[in-house]
Formats: sequence, C-alpha cells, structure tokens
Amino acid sequence: MYSCRLLPAVGWACRIVLLSMVLPTASTRRPTQQLASESLLQDALVEQSVEPSKFAYAWYLADDDEDIACAILVSASIVKESATRHTADLVVVYNTDIPGKERFRRMGIKMVQVSAAAAKGESQWKESFLKLRVAELFQYERVIYFDADAFPLGSLDNLFDIAQFPVELAAPRAYWLQQPFVQSGGPMVLDPRKLFFDRDFSVPMNKSVGMLDSEMDWVNSHFRDKADVLDGFYALLIGEWCATDGIYQYWQKYFQKSSEWVMQNAVMVHFIADWKPWRITSASGLHDKCSEAQPELLKVYQRWWDAKARVCI
Repeated sequence: MYSCRLLPAVGWACRIVLLSMVLPTASTRRPTQQLASESLLQDALVEQSVEPSKFAYAWYLADDDEDIACAILVSASIVKESATRHTADLVVVYNTDIPGKERFRRMGIKMVQVSAAAAKGESQWKESFLKLRVAELFQYERVIYFDADAFPLGSLDNLFDIAQFPVELAAPRAYWLQQPFVQSGGPMVLDPRKLFFDRDFSVPMNKSVGMLDSEMDWVNSHFRDKADVLDGFYALLIGEWCATDGIYQYWQKYFQKSSEWVMQNAVMVHFIADWKPWRITSASGLHDKCSEAQPELLKVYQRWWDAKARVCI
C-alpha cells in the first residue's frame, strides 16, 4: 500500500512517498523428496530468468584520481553490506581511466566511460559536472547517486521506492545554507530518461553554463522550481560531532536526541571541505582537526579507515 503527502517547501515542490510492502507467507506440508526437487527446479528457473537490474547506485570519477577511486570502493562496500535490495547494480562513470580496475571488478562494480562535460566548475569542482552523466544511464529506471566523500552509514534502498512515477531529480535540503537550496552531493535520486536528459541535463554536457563554482549551483538554478526535496537529515555533515564546527549538534538539537542516536539513525554522512578521511588518516590527526569532539566523530572515521584497509589494496 502506498501513501503520499505533500510537504511545503519554500519555492520548491516537495513530495515524499512512503512504501509499505507486505509479503505473504505460507506453510505447506509435502514429502521431503518433493520439496527437494521443487527447490532444484526453482533454482534452475531463477538462473534462467535473471534480468538486468532496473536500479543502480552510482558515482563519478574524474581524471583517474586514486583517492577518489578508493573512496568509491569504500562507499560501494558499505552499500553492499547494508543493502536490503540485492538487485541494484553498482556503477561508476569516468572520463579518462580508473586506477586499479581489478578492485572494481572484484566488487562487481560496472565501469562506464563517458565524455567529459563541457561545463566546468572552479578549482576542486572543475569536473563536478561529470556526475550529471549519471542521468544518461538509460538502462536503469532509477539511480541513487552520491559523491565519493559521502559515506553511507545505513541502507539507502528505500529511495528506490520514492515514487511510482518518473522522478527527474530529488535531493536533500542543504540545511546549512540559506534556503531554498539542495545538496547535489547525494543522495540524489535520478530517473534516467531521454526526455529529461535532452531537455535539461544535456545543457551542461554540451556547452558552458557560465562562471559557477560547481554543478551544485547549476542544479539549484536550473531545477529551482521542479526538484523534489528530500529531508536534510540525508545530507548530514561530519561537523555534527565537532564542537568547533558551525553546524555542531544541529540534528541532536532538532530531534532532541543524543549524538549516538544521530549516528545510529543517519544513513549518510558527508566529509565536506577539509574533512576528507583520506587526508585525515589517524586519530591524532583527527584530534588536531577537532580537539573538542563527541565520540561518534572518531567512530565514523574509524569505520571509513577500516573499510579502506579491506578494499583499497
């Protein structure tokens, strides 16, 4: 049973669709041999009828950056561990090359080489428009995209069920910025459709869109009146647990919950700006960055470092 309610958002159309699925169960009594033969038959039928996935998680990799490649592997490994929907593909779009491709193959990540975007951002966001190539993955009905510095803390699979109709773009409210503004670093939900791509996403792929810091500015300008807004909690910033950060305890105060509760219930955290876990590589380095931290800060970094040790070899 599906239910949908519209929530007001200043200057935005915001819709949230909740999916409730009830799977029937049955109990039968049949001879053991019959059950065994039926099981083998079902396994054979499953093997013969496997269809390509309609859903995917996606990332982008620009200019064969090893730090970003490793971060994608880390995120992909957590997605696989926490997945409730095991039919979703893992996809990375890239423009030049991927360092250590065998690591991606071992994890089952599909690698799709694409042309660079004509539009460019500034400094570290120069190639950030490349992520919008995800909207061109027409083999999928729905894609969940997020940047390499966005780290999953739980399952995001529920976003595949956000709506029964095509969603051009849905993204979390960038709660630390003046509103209305969304966070295109993820999780961003895109339904790849030729109509959407030709009409909207192809623009920065084919020509300059002016002097913008990054694709996030273009997304907020171009989709100002038609993007669907996800809750800002999806875009949790790592500074939530650092007392010297301007966003400290934002969600703890909002929900009136503990720092531990926020970590347990958040599904993603963003290592924005100079918080990158491939640059801060030890507990002492993290202490230098934030000497007044709640325990969850180190716990999140340690989880990332542990995953890196497993998959980036």
